[in-house]
Amino acid sequence: MNARRWVAALLMLPVLPGRGAAQTVYTVEGRVYDAGLGRGIGNAFIVLEGRPTVVTGDDGTFVLHEVPAGRWTVTVEAFGYVSSSATVTVDGDTRLFLPLDPRPMELEALVVTPTLMNADGRVRDPELGVNIGDAVVLSDQGHSVVTDTHGRFDLDDVVEGARLRLVVQAFGYLPVDTSFVPLPEDEERHVVAVTPDPLVDAMIQGQNRRLAARAGDHLYDFGAVVDRRDMQSHFDAGTLQSVMEMNYPRHVLERVGCFFLDEREIWDRSERTFWLQTLAARELQRVELLEFPGPGRMFMVRVYTRSYFRTLMARSDSLPVPEMRTGGVCG
Repeated sequence: MNARRWVAALLMLPVLPGRGAAQTVYTVEGRVYDAGLGRGIGNAFIVLEGRPTVVTGDDGTFVLHEVPAGRWTVTVEAFGYVSSSATVTVDGDTRLFLPLDPRPMELEALVVTPTLMNADGRVRDPELGVNIGDAVVLSDQGHSVVTDTHGRFDLDDVVEGARLRLVVQAFGYLPVDTSFVPLPEDEERHVVAVTPDPLVDAMIQGQNRRLAARAGDHLYDFGAVVDRRDMQSHFDAGTLQSVMEMNYPRHVLERVGCFFLDEREIWDRSERTFWLQTLAARELQRVELLEFPGPGRMFMVRVYTRSYFRTLMARSDSLPVPEMRTGGVCG
């Protein structure tokens, strides 16, 4: 795309007024579309210099939050289209319409059909030594997949020998923008390493403090809380049961009267056994043991998965206070 079309497109855009003179960050939203057909371009990469890459939705729309006021260089890339860049002045909430021209294929005399192959990989946290499940993997060839519980992903029908660009997004980690060249002789999975997001980590710690305050004096005196880092040695093949047996005395576990998984009480003992033996340690975020004095001295276990923690972090309401009444009945 030439510079004139960019300028023309930007001049016609309405720029919404700021929300106050003291505001220093704004929202930039927009749509990437085919310049000839007018249809939105999904899985296009939007890069605002110095900020994480954002990927457009199926209809070509995107949103950039908390963009400081000033002049920014916006770069747009999409598979099969000519990449474009432009300078945008942000002095209020801004809307962009970004057209892209199709990239012509250069062929020599004969029509060349690209060779397709399958490529696979895994997303891994090298610091904790754990593979990351539920990570979203997007490619510039139109793929959108989610990793399984072992951190694996499979990309079907990628172009052999052509550089493949990936954007990986996982809860608790910074987005990763990477690329590799898929070749048939590659037998190893392509490993995408992710780095913890300090902001999300701080939010997780805030929720941990909230849960600890709720439990109060009921937290067991000896290693009541097992957090994600304490489970590191169990990530390869460990389960919730192995985590609990490693961290809590057997005579205490035998007196557990109440068992909660993600704030849901599990009454049925066969269902408890199922979760204890099948819930992988790498899927856990927090396990806490609570003690209730009185006749029989009963204990309560509360387990939180990593996926549930995302929901918990979005909640602002107060959580129910744990209690155990006569006869081991939970509250």
